[in-house]
Amino acid sequence: MSKKKQGTLGFGSKSSSSDITASQTCTLTQANKTSLVTDPVKFFNTRHKRSVPSPTKDGSQFKCFTKDAIYNPKPSGRRTLNRLPETLIEFSNRPVKTDVGIMKQAREIISTNANGMTVEIGNAVHKSVTKSPVAVYNCMPCLQMREALLLCEYTQVKDKNGNVIGVRAPCPCCETNEFTTYSALRVRPLDDVDSKSVFVDVKCECRNLNCKAVKKIIDAAKISSSSSNIDVCYSFSNVHYKLIHKLYPPVASSKYPFIERKNGGVHSRLRRSFFSLDSETDMHSKLAARYQDYYRVNTLPLYLEIVQKYNSIQRRAFPVPDKTILLHQP
Repeated sequence: MSKKKQGTLGFGSKSSSSDITASQTCTLTQANKTSLVTDPVKFFNTRHKRSVPSPTKDGSQFKCFTKDAIYNPKPSGRRTLNRLPETLIEFSNRPVKTDVGIMKQAREIISTNANGMTVEIGNAVHKSVTKSPVAVYNCMPCLQMREALLLCEYTQVKDKNGNVIGVRAPCPCCETNEFTTYSALRVRPLDDVDSKSVFVDVKCECRNLNCKAVKKIIDAAKISSSSSNIDVCYSFSNVHYKLIHKLYPPVASSKYPFIERKNGGVHSRLRRSFFSLDSETDMHSKLAARYQDYYRVNTLPLYLEIVQKYNSIQRRAFPVPDKTILLHQP
């Protein structure tokens, strides 16, 4: 009986590696192939972010990337397409939540090297499968629930005659959008029900000098209120918990089922299931156990399925997966 060499992945039976690369045609530039293999999680998060229309400051239009710029991103790439809200119906009708194609991502990484499996690609596949978010929540209420927001007094934008001509997120503190602007798209971590996800939101800014949140910043910076060149703003998310659960129409709570926080977000169902008087450490232990179950039942089998496509020599390019996942202690 032959013995398995220490340090190799000897799972399952031998099969052809052509099965995993046949359906993936690589069209990336060499620079993007390198970026993908170097940091696959960052690369795919960039794609997630670029696929979401970015509102102009006043929210009247949206800037978009071309399809090629989304899938073949350049570091200096710009959103060259200007779109009106009514031309983005396709995006508006998509589900807010999109499951990430982990296997598809792995195939794309593997396809970057036509000469065969390497340690670098093996490491990239391992990182992509075990570290990628399981889902992406694209959060753009001004498009995804535009009809409801056009009827909402907090989000309406009116012309000088009082006619509603658009929508914009209000400040959760002073509850008006008269002084708010859109700043930038962000990809942020989300504690999802069973594993880690991400959500794409918009950083908004309020410059209402009578807003309590803005005043607090001015006082902390010791800026004179009589100064004529005050440029201070209070930053918030377009899916701030007060907007979603109080100021936006009720449908928002269903479309965006999570609580936005300073460092990311937590799914509402996860939050309810852990609602207790336990200590932070005990809560963290419960979350770790929940994510560990998902890792063992879903993530590990998927990674091993990929590894099994290769013979015993090629499998040496893949890292041996950890038995457990590590979560940062609060």
